[in-house]
Amino acid sequence: MPATTGERTGPEGQSGPHGRQVPPAARPSAPDAPAPTTATSTATSTVTALHLGAFRALRGRTVDLAPVTVLNGPSGSGKSAVLEAYEALARLAGGAVLDEVFGGAPGG
Repeated sequence: MPATTGERTGPEGQSGPHGRQVPPAARPSAPDAPAPTTATSTATSTVTALHLGAFRALRGRTVDLAPVTVLNGPSGSGKSAVLEAYEALARLAGGAVLDEVFGGAPGG
C-alpha cells in the first residue's frame, strides 16, 4: 500500500498508521534512488472508434467513442447493436475465441 498524505512510515520494522507493518515498497526512498519496478504492465489501450462493416443491421458505420459516450436515437436505430459489438470486441480482447463470442448469436 503506497504512502498517502498524512501517513507516517519509518525504517524497516516500524509500523505505519493503525499499527500495520509498512511494506518496503511503500516506504519513502532517497530522492536519487530509482523508483521500484513491478513485473505487471500498467499500460492500457483506449478504443476511440468502433468501425462496424457488417454487424447485425449496421452496415458501414463508425461510432466515435470518448471516455463517456451517449448513444441516442429512435427505436430500432442500432443502439443495442453498437453495445453488443463493443462487448464482443472487449471479450475478444480479453482472450475469448470467435466461437465463444459469436457462436450461436443470432445476426452476429
